[in-house]
Amino acid sequence: MVQKRIAALEARLKEYDGYKSRVAEAVSVFDMAKEENDVDLCQELQSDLETLSRDLEKYSMEIMMSGPSDKSSCFMEIRAGAGGTESCDWVATVSRMYEKWGADVGYKVTILDQTRGEVAGFKSVTLQFAGDYAYGWCKYETGVHRFVRISKFGDAKRQTSFVSVLVFPSTPRVLKQTLNRSSSLISSWRLEIRSDACSRRWRTAREQN
Repeated sequence: MVQKRIAALEARLKEYDGYKSRVAEAVSVFDMAKEENDVDLCQELQSDLETLSRDLEKYSMEIMMSGPSDKSSCFMEIRAGAGGTESCDWVATVSRMYEKWGADVGYKVTILDQTRGEVAGFKSVTLQFAGDYAYGWCKYETGVHRFVRISKFGDAKRQTSFVSVLVFPSTPRVLKQTLNRSSSLISSWRLEIRSDACSRRWRTAREQN
């Protein structure tokens, strides 16, 4: 565990050194462009600086993610709440939004499960975001998301729709807890099946006697 933590810190320091080199290179290019009055080089530098700024912002945010599961990949469950068809449609919209965001920032986004609504949208959608710090970025989305608009289904009235979002990390500990719950549930089912079978045999024996 300690070695793993040390390796993670060393990787962070290596990233930091890389950003220092990129900043120093940008300063050098700027001085050269200014000295030679090179407009094309200035435009190229501006594009590079915009990319560097986004990368540094992401890096600084990830440094603050110090939770035990923040670096993990994660699962996201989106469920329709009050609002009927409007809420199902809202689930579809929210799901597409998170899918696009995940792809834009470089995560592998997989749709694990979808339950379609009776008229439109989905009653629930489960997504997986695979990549470093997916849980750290997504965990604050957990909660109830509300949307108010003029309904496009049925009466053209203002409709308030709700969806719930639950985010949890795909760490071995969480998977173990899930497997333990599944194992307990299966054991319970087996017990019920055995009890039911015993009851049937007992009733059959009584009827035969």
